[in-house]
Amino acid sequence: MAAGLRSPALASNIGANRNYNRAIELARGTYFKLGSDDDLLEPGYIEKMTAVLDADPAISIAHSAIRYIDDDGAPLIYDAARGRYVDRSGHTSIEPPDVNCATDGDPVARFHAVLRGSTTSHFGLGLLRMSVLRRSAGFGLYYSADRAFVAEMALYGSFADTPEVLFHKREHRQNSRSLTPEQKRIFAGQVQDSRRAEHLHLLRVIGRSPLSPWDKLRCLAIGAGKIVAQRARTGFHRS
Repeated sequence: MAAGLRSPALASNIGANRNYNRAIELARGTYFKLGSDDDLLEPGYIEKMTAVLDADPAISIAHSAIRYIDDDGAPLIYDAARGRYVDRSGHTSIEPPDVNCATDGDPVARFHAVLRGSTTSHFGLGLLRMSVLRRSAGFGLYYSADRAFVAEMALYGSFADTPEVLFHKREHRQNSRSLTPEQKRIFAGQVQDSRRAEHLHLLRVIGRSPLSPWDKLRCLAIGAGKIVAQRARTGFHRS
């Protein structure tokens, strides 16, 4: 198990994503969980998520239902008109937690469902298997790399989510979503355009995955089609 581990030899700020990858590299044991310093777990979280993973080796991530909380630990309120959760001041807002998109028996379908359906990517904060993480490409060096990370986990197995709220995700105006684009780039240790970085990272993810050659081609074909469609829409709006 590991949460935000950091090597004593690293005296400089290497960015969040390199730090996540370093935590994975240093971790030992059977399971792994990334932990943000302002989120909260109920006492039974680890025990119950471990039981889920122990019961089914086909599951790559186990996570509980989550509750958004503010700085003071008060639950955020769902604003139906905006379709978002807001704090008592109405300033902090976030989309509802992602539904579990990684339930299909086909890993290619799971992979693209997660890429298409992830907004908050909170499954990346669930309990994961170290055996999967050691084979993964980890976090890419761009902001919002957690979406690709969660999609990669879907290539290795389905996700399980329990209805009991055991995880409290703190949302406030000081988290990374409130940063400027330049601050986000520094936060993630980003060295190139984020869209290009994501596409290259996903190619790496597919290439090192346990998929058969045919399934890798399927993954690439679906991904290429989406990139072409995305660029076509972008070109249309610019004209």
